[in-house]
Amino acid sequence: MNISDDSSRQERPFPFQFGIRTLLMVTTALAVLLGVLKWAGAPAGVIALVMGMIGLGLLFAVLLVVSLANPREPDHPNHDDTEVRR
Repeated sequence: MNISDDSSRQERPFPFQFGIRTLLMVTTALAVLLGVLKWAGAPAGVIALVMGMIGLGLLFAVLLVVSLANPREPDHPNHDDTEVRR
């Protein structure tokens, strides 16, 4: 049996990236930001806009990590990275 045989390789599960400490720090930071905005007298629309922008940023960051963790196969089956295009 060949050790480098792809059929004998076991796929490792995707490692859990964030712990409870990280989630607690993010939640605390967002709560402090929301509290400061309320304390400064920001209208509800401004608070919603800021929180929405933060939410979109977090969503895009998660999508970026997922896309980098799962690389796609090349579109062309005979694609060779060493080939020089002219």
